[in-house]
Amino acid sequence: MQTCLACHQADGSGVPGMQPALRTDSTVMSDPDRAIEVILRGIGGAETAVPASGEYAMVMPASMHLSDEQIANLISYIRQEFNGSSPIEPDKVRAVRDRLE
Repeated sequence: MQTCLACHQADGSGVPGMQPALRTDSTVMSDPDRAIEVILRGIGGAETAVPASGEYAMVMPASMHLSDEQIANLISYIRQEFNGSSPIEPDKVRAVRDRLE
């Protein structure tokens, strides 16, 4: 609510041409490792960020300050709320974080 809502909206619909709809975004729904990386690194705006591409060129800030449990909870919520996909565990976040550091 504090970090994601303004751009991705409460219903996960995003803002056309600015921020993707979380409920249909393939990064979030199909590849948990990629979703974790995007949350940790952010998108665009910084050398360490995932490059912005395609229709959505807005900057998303990195969230390295979030704990592994917070990121796992966030991705699990999005995946379950909008797609019925399985949750992820904090250990998966830790593995991706370790690989990126």
